[in-house]
Amino acid sequence: MRLTGIRSAEAFTSLRNSLTGYIREQVMNLTPQDRMNLERARKVGEQLGLVLNPDLERALKVANGLAHNFAEYGKYYCPCKQSHPLNPEKDVVCPCPTLMEEIARDGHCHCRLYFHPANVQADPGQKLQRNET
Repeated sequence: MRLTGIRSAEAFTSLRNSLTGYIREQVMNLTPQDRMNLERARKVGEQLGLVLNPDLERALKVANGLAHNFAEYGKYYCPCKQSHPLNPEKDVVCPCPTLMEEIARDGHCHCRLYFHPANVQADPGQKLQRNET
């Protein structure tokens, strides 16, 4: 599966640095635990070539949900797809097995934690929308 939309490595790097800087500025007001949860999510996304949602409130909600599930159940169960109560036999661990399909189809994962960089606007202050390039 090949994701498209970024025309050059320089454009990708510029966008990633812009978003990372924006998120870092917002992270300054978070608790150490919040920062740790976001950093873990960011590293997972980076390994997959994805970026975090620049909507810090949304990214933090999902990252903290993942951390809560890890503390409670020992695995990073997806908080957006989990059953209530959580069912370890049925519920999926993040990153979800369908993550890259969701990214290719929608430009972001179901939880809206991870985005393909081409589907995030260069100005993180703008409302997120899918880039239809």
